[in-house]
Amino acid sequence: MPDQDVSNVKPQLLTAWQQIQAQVQQFWKAWSREYLLTLQQRNKWRSVKAEMKVDDLVDDLVLVKEDGLPPTAWSVGRITEVHPGPDGHVRAVTVRTAEGT
Repeated sequence: MPDQDVSNVKPQLLTAWQQIQAQVQQFWKAWSREYLLTLQQRNKWRSVKAEMKVDDLVDDLVLVKEDGLPPTAWSVGRITEVHPGPDGHVRAVTVRTAEGT
């Protein structure tokens, strides 16, 4: 069972264990918000690559990141539709997960 979110509670109102949990939660939020984004290299926008495709077994699986959830609880989805922008490049997709689209 997940621990209660105590990251926004004043430290003087928390027990020692809750203070440790608050620090862990603050670290997790900073790590997932700042460090994870650096893992995705931005150089992909500097060169032309193949567009995402529907039902392509290699390129159509995605990881759906949700704020407030640990990575073990993030959903895995499959691209069911691609939506190209005015320039012809895919800018949005429809993703099917176990919970729906």
